[in-house]
Amino acid sequence: MNKKKITILSIIGVLLVALIIGGFVAYNRYQEQKTIDAYNSEVNSLASKIKSFNSDLTNVSIGAQTAKDLKAVLSSYQGLKEKNNFENLLNEINYKPQYAKVVKKTPEMLGIDTITDKLDSILKDSDKLLNCIQRSDSIDSEILVLRNSTCTIKQIDDKAKEFIDANTKIKNEILAITIDKNLQESLNFYVNALICRGKYIEEVYQTNINQYDYLVAVEQYNAYVTLAQQYYDAGFYDDAQTAINKANSYKETAVQCENNFNLHKSEAEKLFNEYAIMMKLKIPQEEEPKKEGI
Repeated sequence: MNKKKITILSIIGVLLVALIIGGFVAYNRYQEQKTIDAYNSEVNSLASKIKSFNSDLTNVSIGAQTAKDLKAVLSSYQGLKEKNNFENLLNEINYKPQYAKVVKKTPEMLGIDTITDKLDSILKDSDKLLNCIQRSDSIDSEILVLRNSTCTIKQIDDKAKEFIDANTKIKNEILAITIDKNLQESLNFYVNALICRGKYIEEVYQTNINQYDYLVAVEQYNAYVTLAQQYYDAGFYDDAQTAINKANSYKETAVQCENNFNLHKSEAEKLFNEYAIMMKLKIPQEEEPKKEGI
């Protein structure tokens, strides 16, 4: 084999090696790009879901009735928070072995941190709000039971004072919480409902006071009527007249108390019905209304 042929074969060999290396490099680049494209496809799909979720969060559609239910609104946002698992989904993609050499996207790049911050802001102090709502629901439950119960005047007096204090405390605690603007409408409605319930309980308390004063006045009236009769029978006519005047005074007091009782009772029922509608209370049916109940 002469020198010229050796040179040609050497060149061909070099070219073949170059082609093989080039092909290998091209193949690797093709595979790398294919891996990058696959990664980007998964991330873009996730990004699309994030965009849709963020749009839903920004434009939460709450019906007119639902917006009046603070607990339901909080529950809706809590549900969105539980669905916000985008960071975990991104990590699942990032940690796949086939994407080990791919430059990764971060939660910040996809706006996941923005969603999380927004939800955290909306649901800030939600535990405090839910605690207030739970205590308020307990008051409602007690009121519904007591309305269908036979209570003494003292029992009504004690419970009314307890409910007034508890209602005021819950209202003040809620107003002290810094609320996100997304919850403001619901919170305002809820606070107005608590104010309405407070007025209802106050009317029940006044009804009870007038019932007590009425019973005292009637007792005093009967006592002075009896005393007047005794004086009259004994011939003490002036004393009898004084006792009669006292009896008439207590009679007027009894009439006034009875009128006040009816007025406060009527107003209490009006406020209770208003509150029941606002809070969608499920009122148990009773066979006959009980005057003694709260």
